[in-house]
Amino acid sequence: MWVHTADSEAEWTRGLVQRLENGACTFAGEGEPFSGILVEGEPNPYATRERHPEDDL
Repeated sequence: MWVHTADSEAEWTRGLVQRLENGACTFAGEGEPFSGILVEGEPNPYATRERHPEDDL
């Protein structure tokens, strides 16, 4: 039974690697670092280089 699980997990991992190589996700240091609009459509409070009180939490 574990052999089937290992095979399916290996297939899932290969699929994940392929998606990552094709740019499915943006990681730190990639893309636009100071985007003015968040995914939710709200303004990004960190879209400026100014410090915010929350930075020190």
